[in-house]
Amino acid sequence: RYLAAVTGNPIYATTSEKVFHDLKEIEPPGGLYPFMLGWNGQKQKLKFSNSQISFGGMGDSFYEYLLKVWIQGGKKESMYREMYDKSMNGLANKLIQKTQKEKLTYIAEMRDGVLIHKMDHLACFMGGLLALGAYTDPGGLESTRAQRDLQLAKDI
Repeated sequence: RYLAAVTGNPIYATTSEKVFHDLKEIEPPGGLYPFMLGWNGQKQKLKFSNSQISFGGMGDSFYEYLLKVWIQGGKKESMYREMYDKSMNGLANKLIQKTQKEKLTYIAEMRDGVLIHKMDHLACFMGGLLALGAYTDPGGLESTRAQRDLQLAKDI
């Protein structure tokens, strides 16, 4: 969108925004998006081409952009915030894990519905993203969701 604004050419915004709208149409239960997409040529629609979920490499930027595009748009385009919130609910409910001995919090990955107990190093941004999400939560910082996400940010 920034490129569209500085060049005066809206194609940069509409093209990137279309991807988010297409992803919203195929939103998975629990808000956790597999990171590989394909094209269903007959239906002219996106489809998931694997079941691997990661907040690390190949998945990280998507979740970050959901929140940041909502903020960049003046917090007016609720679709982005709703997709972000659903994804963070999925993260909290499915992927947040603790080590047995030290009780350290980490973000697991998932493949075919099975947890993979490793945290990709590129998921390190998630503490900051969760904090930003908490501080910009439409329900306010004292909301249950914001408090959960702020605690997760600290734990990670």
